[in-house]
Amino acid sequence: MRRSSKSSPPGTARLFSDSHAAPPAGIHIANIDGASRGNPGPASYAVIIRDAGGKVILELAKNLGRETNNVAEYYALLAALDYANGHGIRALRIRSDSELLVRQMQGRYKVKSADLKPLYERASKLARQLDYFAIEHVMREMNREADGLANVALDTAGVPKFESRGRAGTAETPRKPATTGLPAGTPQIPTGPDIPKNLKPYFVALLLVGPNRDQHPDKVKEIFAAHVAYIHQQIRTGKYAFAGPFLDGGRIEGIIIATVESAQEAQEIISRDPAITAGRMTFELHPAMLPSLDGVVVKY
Repeated sequence: MRRSSKSSPPGTARLFSDSHAAPPAGIHIANIDGASRGNPGPASYAVIIRDAGGKVILELAKNLGRETNNVAEYYALLAALDYANGHGIRALRIRSDSELLVRQMQGRYKVKSADLKPLYERASKLARQLDYFAIEHVMREMNREADGLANVALDTAGVPKFESRGRAGTAETPRKPATTGLPAGTPQIPTGPDIPKNLKPYFVALLLVGPNRDQHPDKVKEIFAAHVAYIHQQIRTGKYAFAGPFLDGGRIEGIIIATVESAQEAQEIISRDPAITAGRMTFELHPAMLPSLDGVVVKY
């Protein structure tokens, strides 16, 4: 979006939405991502900036200590804006897979969190210092490089994959974890002679109400359709034994029973569910021994 020198004040709707005007020549593209293992937990962010010719001019990732995923996303945005303003970049387009961050910067969503408000205000101020600024939401698959970089920072600092406590250090070179995951100290599936032979190991995910529930109704329908399609895909491939909704209107919206080999694999698969990535749901993952579901055919 091309803006005049008289920018809209904070709070004005659609602050940084794209207009139909052609962007200026020489626009730089920044892919950003934030990660938090535990949410809140050890967090990091990553920024990859390319010039107008597509050449990578910056790869940056740093650990933040204990923060939420949304805070980490904002730190990634601020890092990209700081770099642009400090290195003579006058036209910048941000690409992020955080719908919350993007819609807040566009003025479509209100910034209600006290932790995010100062970060939002600073980002808005830095964005107005550019001649051209736009921010757009992309699917996670289109943001894999930044996602990977943020997680490498956590890996380099020795943060366990599903850690939910403690602090992380800093990595100069640095990938997005699950929105939520295993509680600290969750055991793996037990094995041994004391386990009844008619029981098998599964991973049970409780789908919880997520932090981002104010999408437009059309967007909600889109997310739900993608969510159902994703569940069907995992059942067809044998990753899920069962999935279904709860109907009492409480904080638990549904359940998934995964038939994978490890908690990490279950975490990674469930994290890619469109309802999880959009923030409409989070989840808790629990190992369980259940009567065998072999031979049970689930049709939707």
